[in-house]
Amino acid sequence: MKVSRFARRLPANRWFTAGTRVSLTVTVGAFILACGSSTTVTTMPLKSVPDPPHVCAGVGLDGVIRGNPTDPIIAWIEGGGQRLEAVWPAGYKAAFTPRLEVLDPGGSVVLRDGDRVSGGCAIGDGIYLAPPFTD
Repeated sequence: MKVSRFARRLPANRWFTAGTRVSLTVTVGAFILACGSSTTVTTMPLKSVPDPPHVCAGVGLDGVIRGNPTDPIIAWIEGGGQRLEAVWPAGYKAAFTPRLEVLDPGGSVVLRDGDRVSGGCAIGDGIYLAPPFTD
């Protein structure tokens, strides 16, 4: 009995046709490029005051920085069982990578989620924080 050329089995060492090999190579290459590509990080301005306090009696603050991009306050201070609104110098921004990073006006990371802060000035409904953020 003669077997047609379409019904023949490929030899054991030929798993893919040439077209399948090209398709697989392109797919794997695209996956590798996607994994290695950089992600754009969106920054959000933090609440600031146009004229920071020049004289401050200070607040005995001992807390940590927390943040959430969906919270209207964006970044706040947690300490002593309280959540206090943080007010920043002009130009400070928040980035989430995915955790909070506080950036100075030059784009350098100055605080991260969970970093301890101490000292600040009570202004309005928040605590004004200024570098170096710890005493």
